[in-house]
Amino acid sequence: MLSRTLILALLGTVIATATAEARGAPVVAIDYQWLKANAEFWCEFPDSAAPACSLPGSAVGDFIRTLETRISIEPLCHGITFFLDDPSHPSRKWPQSTDYWLMIDFVPGHASQSWTAVPIALDNTWFEGKGTPKAIARDLCAAISGRGGSVLH
Repeated sequence: MLSRTLILALLGTVIATATAEARGAPVVAIDYQWLKANAEFWCEFPDSAAPACSLPGSAVGDFIRTLETRISIEPLCHGITFFLDDPSHPSRKWPQSTDYWLMIDFVPGHASQSWTAVPIALDNTWFEGKGTPKAIARDLCAAISGRGGSVLH
């Protein structure tokens, strides 16, 4: 005969699995406006002689394409949906719900960029890091997919 604790544990697992499946894959919005505003801000400084500052919009576009490529080929990102939240494309159809906003503090000419993934449900954990597009994709996807360690608060 199964113990009451075991039955409750099994029931909890079934409910948690059904809830996760019904909710669907995590969705991450890449905040294009934040990224672009940071690039423009850093390029305003007189000592910003980075070649990327001659065309900050182009540097942002190059970075986004590289990040999207890294996300597309990173196995840890499988099952996570990303979209570029760019208001200049109002006709695009966005996912119904978003789980995280990815804000990148983009500095043109720097190989490594700081980033923060802010959860829409504020009871979830914020994730932060710094790295190349490859490192951002790997670290962010490991954290969101739960393939890293567990941190209890």
